[in-house]
Formats: sequence, C-alpha cells, structure tokens
Amino acid sequence: MLTGFKHTGNAQYLWKDYVDYKNPTDFQNVQVVSDRNLVTANGTAALDFTERVLKMIGSSAKEIAMGVELHKLGFYAYTEKYGNPYQ
Repeated sequence: MLTGFKHTGNAQYLWKDYVDYKNPTDFQNVQVVSDRNLVTANGTAALDFTERVLKMIGSSAKEIAMGVELHKLGFYAYTEKYGNPYQ
C-alpha cells in the first residue's frame, strides 16, 4: 500500500521484516506526511494527522484551528477562553 508514496510511522525498523514493504527510502522521520491522497502519521501525531486530513477534505482554516485548539486546551479551558463550542 505504501509503495510509491512518501510516508511516516512510529519507526521504520518495525517494518523491516515485512516482505511486502518495498520502499524504505520514502520513509520520512516526521510527525505526519501527506502524499497525494494518503496521509500517514506516527502514534504521537493525532492532532497533526487530523489537521492534515481536514485540510485535504476542504475544511476552512478557521474550522481546523478551532477544532485543534479545542483538543489542545481541553473542553473547560477552551470554553473559558472562547465560549462553549456546542451551544
């Protein structure tokens, strides 16, 4: 599935024993990579992954920023700073 795509993950060495993994030179040591319509991320990049996918599907920059901020701050801190996003 990753053949021909730039990609990332937790660590490339984890895939060394998979005979179908054919493109180790396309592995990037970064949090998230998008190549065409494929987005890959490592296990600590949940917000980065979400942000990249939302950009790809056409969400506005404001919607993305507010959604990411909600999850970075948490509901109560976000509500204190911006108001309740669900009202």
